[in-house]
Amino acid sequence: MCKGLSCLGFGSLATAVACSAQSIEFRPAHGEPEEHPVSRDNPAKLHCDSGLPPLWAQPLTQVSFRIQVGSISGDVERRSWWARTNTLQVSVQTAPPGLICQCLGPVGRAVCKDCSQSGGCPVRPRTVVGSQDLAVKLPPRGGFVYIHQLPEGASRSVAFWEWTLDPAVFFSLFLGLVLVWGSQPLSESAAFHAGIGGVASLASLGVIVLMLCIWIIRSAKGTVYGTIPFGRSITTLLGAIVVAVPAARDYVIETSMRWLPDWLSARDWSWWIALRDPWLDLPVGWLVFLAVAATCCRIVVLGANFSVRQFASAPDPEGPVDFFIDSDGRRVDRLPSAPISQKMLGWLLWSAGCSLLLSCTHSDVCNFVILALTLAWDRIQHVLWSMMMKAESSAKPEHFRTLISQEAMQRQASAHTEKHLAQLQRHLAANPSLVRSVRDEGELRLRRFMAGEPHARIPVEYAVDKETSRCCIL
Repeated sequence: MCKGLSCLGFGSLATAVACSAQSIEFRPAHGEPEEHPVSRDNPAKLHCDSGLPPLWAQPLTQVSFRIQVGSISGDVERRSWWARTNTLQVSVQTAPPGLICQCLGPVGRAVCKDCSQSGGCPVRPRTVVGSQDLAVKLPPRGGFVYIHQLPEGASRSVAFWEWTLDPAVFFSLFLGLVLVWGSQPLSESAAFHAGIGGVASLASLGVIVLMLCIWIIRSAKGTVYGTIPFGRSITTLLGAIVVAVPAARDYVIETSMRWLPDWLSARDWSWWIALRDPWLDLPVGWLVFLAVAATCCRIVVLGANFSVRQFASAPDPEGPVDFFIDSDGRRVDRLPSAPISQKMLGWLLWSAGCSLLLSCTHSDVCNFVILALTLAWDRIQHVLWSMMMKAESSAKPEHFRTLISQEAMQRQASAHTEKHLAQLQRHLAANPSLVRSVRDEGELRLRRFMAGEPHARIPVEYAVDKETSRCCIL
């Protein structure tokens, strides 16, 4: 068993200690605790059958297989963090990739990991924030967890299932909605263009610094190869030992982890900034810090200005502008179209938002529904407003005031008409000169109205015998 333990490439510290029988206590959500032996040949297989979240919560939650590793004794106790994470060998078997990964074809197979085969895929447990426990993340549909080996020297290990809300779901959903709905405003925003240029310039600066470090390392290698006898062979041998011998690799990593905090605590940022020149007592730390900060700011400003110029829109035309009237009656000016750079940026933002919405939750069905609702939100909003307007337009006149009958309306109209006509007659009688202020054909009617006669006469229609009458054209 020890031979197989050292040959299998999961862990590293297991080759340096003696092999012993291991077991883990599994506590299901319902039922009594179970003791499972752990070995390379027969790993403990634990199924997530009682720790699954309810169906309504599965898109928003994540299932975790949590392992509480007891105190570690012996030489492993001093490197407990690496002992917990590097020697705990776990593999996960889950359902096949979802519908989205299957539709993407080769791209989906490259991006989505298929762990549906027997034995699953090896995973590295992560430390739970705020505790010393380790956890393995699974999709809400659950799966199987295979425990091949526990940390050496652990007094006792306990495992159980739990599910919690996944904050990444809400973050991805919010960011996807912002990118989809705000792709056009963001692509036209000068502030967003400046931000893209600043971030890109800092990234370019980082790449340049990385290439400079690589060049310095290669130059140092060349110096070692040229000055130290057998320098190339010694370097190659040391690299092979670190890669091939797990104990040597762990020693290098653990030594670095022990050295790094002491070095940082002894010489932190304040120590470097307060560094002074021993000859002229110049504040070298502050000068270097200000020079680096000024250089970074200058590079960010240059990148922002360049990005704003690349994504800038065409200037607005001066003078008269051609326009047309849209179907809703508003005026639409004929302005120059957006540059191709803005169109491409908007398309990239929209595509990124759709990709986030297609992977925001842990359910493919929910992802498709969210994407469909997001893309059709304008139409849905239009339908909702139309329904509200229709509901408001169904109000009847009697909802606003008390109605009267047709006969009462005729009586009131006649009374008001006679009243105002009498007022007009009195006004004309008091001002007879107003009669000459109208046209000739209206003066006669107005004088008749002043005399009390009707101001309009019904035309007289003569009865005609259609059978005896004759017409001729002269």
